[in-house]
Amino acid sequence: MESMETDLVSRDESERLVSRTYQTQLEEIAIKKNTIIHLPTGSGKTFIAIRLIKRFREALQKPWGEGGKRTFFLVNTVPLVTQHSKTIERLCPVDGVGAYSGEDGVDYWQKSKWNAELTKYQVVVMTSQILCDMLTHGYIRIEDINLLIFDECHHAVEDHPMRQIMKSFNECPVDKQPRVLGLTATLLNANVTINKVQETLRVLETTFHATIATVNELGEVLNYSSNPHEMIMYYSHPRPTEATNTALLLLNELKELVYSVNLPRVRGNFNIKLEQGQQNITSDPKKIVKNVQNMIEGMNILIIELGAFGGSLGILAYIILLERLKRTCSTKEEDLLYQIAITHSTEARMVLLDSMANDKGYDKIIKHSSNKLLHLLNILKEYNPKYYNMSGVILKANKQRKPLSGIIFTQRRFTAKVLYNILKEVRDANPDDFGFLQHDFVVGFNINPMKSTREQHYLKKCSQKALLKFSKRELNCLISTSVIEEGVDVSQCLLVVRYDAPLEYRSYIQSKGRARSSESSFILLVKEDDRSKFSNIYATYQKTEQFIQKVSI
Repeated sequence: MESMETDLVSRDESERLVSRTYQTQLEEIAIKKNTIIHLPTGSGKTFIAIRLIKRFREALQKPWGEGGKRTFFLVNTVPLVTQHSKTIERLCPVDGVGAYSGEDGVDYWQKSKWNAELTKYQVVVMTSQILCDMLTHGYIRIEDINLLIFDECHHAVEDHPMRQIMKSFNECPVDKQPRVLGLTATLLNANVTINKVQETLRVLETTFHATIATVNELGEVLNYSSNPHEMIMYYSHPRPTEATNTALLLLNELKELVYSVNLPRVRGNFNIKLEQGQQNITSDPKKIVKNVQNMIEGMNILIIELGAFGGSLGILAYIILLERLKRTCSTKEEDLLYQIAITHSTEARMVLLDSMANDKGYDKIIKHSSNKLLHLLNILKEYNPKYYNMSGVILKANKQRKPLSGIIFTQRRFTAKVLYNILKEVRDANPDDFGFLQHDFVVGFNINPMKSTREQHYLKKCSQKALLKFSKRELNCLISTSVIEEGVDVSQCLLVVRYDAPLEYRSYIQSKGRARSSESSFILLVKEDDRSKFSNIYATYQKTEQFIQKVSI
């Protein structure tokens, strides 16, 4: 969920724990019964949870093992463990807040170790899988918990750890069960037709033995939460040029060649994740071949999506990745596979570079970029301070312009990385229009301390650094995948662009939630060929949002 610094009206108010009217109403409901709080992003759900911890803290006073209970705040991602533990520690009068994720090596802890930790801390923030494992191994019982808070509780479907935890309630007497609080801005974890929404919500309520609660009037809530100006921009797919056609043909021939490769099986087990800039090294010959094929397909997509200029940068990024993998290979055949892929990819890139050889600077970028990328550049250009007093598509929605703080969401991690490099080139080539842009990309945070490579640790560190700089206003634009759609602490944004249209309702709601005020713009880039199809999807998203609000009340 949102961090308290962005969740509340101001830091001073948060430190005094001053509650808004609707927060007080929902808090009183949650005191009396298990509750799923449904409020828009930025409206202060985390604040209500902390108020509840404070009001239930009497059960925490006895020592662990002598009748004392513990409060658990469960999250889905590693960054949220640190984020929420710090917030609770700062704002809630409890004796110690523990924070645990898979990165802490807890998978190997025994009951004695957990007892030592629970003796030190009254409130525990952890990923839901850890508590699920603790219950399975008998390291803790449900009746040892006084308050169980589920962040982003809409994820509790099928075999998700949150759902597994709630199944433990079946073996615990009702009078010994902890109070349950769910927090969510979306309620739905996937696309659901309007006639199935109520059934889906009932299942969620049944899962958590809880009732969904929201506010009767959103007027006050919208002062603090997402209420951006929404806009769809349609783009035409670029017409293939002789160069892009030739490059795609060469890459498709390479893909067929790679498909016919049979690598020998070797002993050992290496693991590196590819796509996204994380490497997925594996000793499985079939997976190695499949990974290379996926990389080639990724090059194809970037050429089609971005044009010759962006495509050439994308191929270069993949070639660098192939070179890195080549240094880790364990057989001559694997080495040859990478060498063939590098040679053919380089040839395809040279075709694109040769087609742009007579063009220079910003004109080169504009001439050899897709309509989709040009739309993005035009959107960003309007946030140049020198255009504040001029009319523009985005400016019309923002009469009182503030400095840019924006997020560009992509579906694929490599696209985020390549867009970062393109915008760097654009800024250098045209500082007059884009010199104001200070950007970085975020691709992920989760790592396994036992298996992750140095590069994965480095990427996590870079992502954390980018978020910190963005929150300090040292950066004014982030390019990211869905990793920061929900939960991760991100400052209020003036602009959110869906470079790739959301594939599901949850993604639509969560990404829109990053544009939190009436001054913000939420822009979706959609292919012209998909206009009719997406118009129907978009209308369904909006109807679902309205219907859920109505049903919740």
